[in-house]
Amino acid sequence: MTGRDFIAAQMELRQMEQDREQLKQKAHERKQYLTYLHRRNEELKQIAKEAREQRFKLEMFFRDEETESDRLMAEKEMKEALEKEAEIQRLKEECEELKKKKQEMQLQTLKYIPYREFLERVLKLTKFTNVDELAGYFENLLYIRDQLYQRETQVQERMEEQKKACQILKDKHNLVWLQKNNHLSQLQTELEKARSEALIWERQWNQIQETAAKKTLELGQITYATLNLFEMAGGVTGVGGLHIHDTEKQLEAVSDLREEAKAAGVRKERTDGCVCVCVCVCVCVCACVSSSDQELHDGPHRHCETLSDTHASRSQRKQIRKHRKY
Repeated sequence: MTGRDFIAAQMELRQMEQDREQLKQKAHERKQYLTYLHRRNEELKQIAKEAREQRFKLEMFFRDEETESDRLMAEKEMKEALEKEAEIQRLKEECEELKKKKQEMQLQTLKYIPYREFLERVLKLTKFTNVDELAGYFENLLYIRDQLYQRETQVQERMEEQKKACQILKDKHNLVWLQKNNHLSQLQTELEKARSEALIWERQWNQIQETAAKKTLELGQITYATLNLFEMAGGVTGVGGLHIHDTEKQLEAVSDLREEAKAAGVRKERTDGCVCVCVCVCVCVCACVSSSDQELHDGPHRHCETLSDTHASRSQRKQIRKHRKY
């Protein structure tokens, strides 16, 4: 038996004792009332007997002079007598029921007597002077236990709520982490794409630089060839003449000399050779200058045309070297 069951049994025993006292008092009252009813019943029986005798006498005396009012009065008295007898019967039945309840309460009291004896033995071993103080002490302990249980329940509910909130935050964190990973994958894909494009543009830029270097070399060769042709044609450079790097004016001067030669009717082989070389050099320079500028702006897609121009300029340089030998 636990302490809680013990206290509950003690409290129930006390309640049963109170109920028993109340039932005793009620049974005593009922008993008194039943005695009164028995006495009243006897009185009513006596009255009824006397009334019947009186009635009989009256009937015998006033047989011929009986009136309606007397008959009604007699019927009323008979009705009251019957009602009294019914009330007496009801009270008897109620008294029997109370007796049965009394016996049941006595049996229950006998059932809890060992608990009372146990409490009395415990009371002798404690500082309490009576059973009520011990019961009050245990009731106080039970109250404190209930309070602690309620507090623990509240703490458990808070913990559950915090766990739910923590789980929601974890789910949100996982969702954000997944979104960021997807975004990072997209960025990595874009980065790889940008790197590949950068590599393509770097290759194109290298091709452009190589083409520009080649064209620069070719322009330098053409510039020196034009300068040699200008000097062979009798041109003057330096302070009294054209600038050494002014290739366009040098070509214009050579072209003017060609026109003068045509006007004078000069038919010398050397001059004709120089004039042919001058014409070829002019065409080559113009083509190379225009093609070089166009490739620097357009990019590698003009590479094939520049290669053909390069081969043409090489053949023209060979012709210039051949004429310089003459």
